[in-house]
Amino acid sequence: MQKGPQASSRDLYTTTVAGVFIIALIGLWSFPKTEYFQIVNPVHNDFLDGFFKTITYLGDGWVSIIVGLALLLTGKKPLGSMVLAGFALSGLLSQLLKSFVSMPRPRAIIPDSAYPHFIADYTLNAWNSFPSGHTASVFTLTALLAWNSSIPPRKFTLAVAAILTGYSRIYLGQHFPDDVLSGALLGLFSAYGVMMLKDRFELRNKTARHG
Repeated sequence: MQKGPQASSRDLYTTTVAGVFIIALIGLWSFPKTEYFQIVNPVHNDFLDGFFKTITYLGDGWVSIIVGLALLLTGKKPLGSMVLAGFALSGLLSQLLKSFVSMPRPRAIIPDSAYPHFIADYTLNAWNSFPSGHTASVFTLTALLAWNSSIPPRKFTLAVAAILTGYSRIYLGQHFPDDVLSGALLGLFSAYGVMMLKDRFELRNKTARHG
C-alpha cells in the first residue's frame, strides 16, 4: 500500500465513490427494483444517448489492457502489472457470478410500453445481468490508478469517470442499479486484492534479501 502523501490523498477517490454508493443504496432499500431503475433514469435525448454510448467503452476490457500495457512500456511496471492482474481478476469473478446468478436485464422484464427509452438495436434483451462486468472493469482500473497517484484532481476525475461509466450501463438499459453497484464493489475488491498481493510479494522479497 502507498505511504505518506499518496495514502492521505487516496480518500478523495474513495470518499467520492462512497458518497454515491450511500445515496444509491438508500434508493435500493426504498424502491422496488424496476421502479428504481426508472426513477434514476428519467431523462433521455440524442446528446445523452451519444455521451453514454461513448463513455460506456471505458468499461470494455480492451481499455484496461491498453492502459496496463502502456504503463508497462513506459517504465511503470508494478502499476501496469496490477492493472492487468486486476482486470483479469475482476473479469473472472464477474463471469463466475454471471454463470451462477441468473438475473434478467431490464428489457427482459420491463415492457417498452412502460419504459420508452430502450435504444433499438442497442439495448440487450437477455439475462446474465448480475453483476455489471463493464462496471467491475472500470472500477478496478480507476481504483488502481487513483490509489497509486498523489494528484488529488486526478483521483477525483477517475472517480467521476468510473461513476459515469457505471451509470451509463443503467442509462443504456443494460443493467439495473443493483447490478452496477455489485459490479463496482467487485471492481474495488479486485483492485484492493491485487494491491494487497503486491505488497505481500514485495515484503517477502525484501525479507528474503535481508534474511
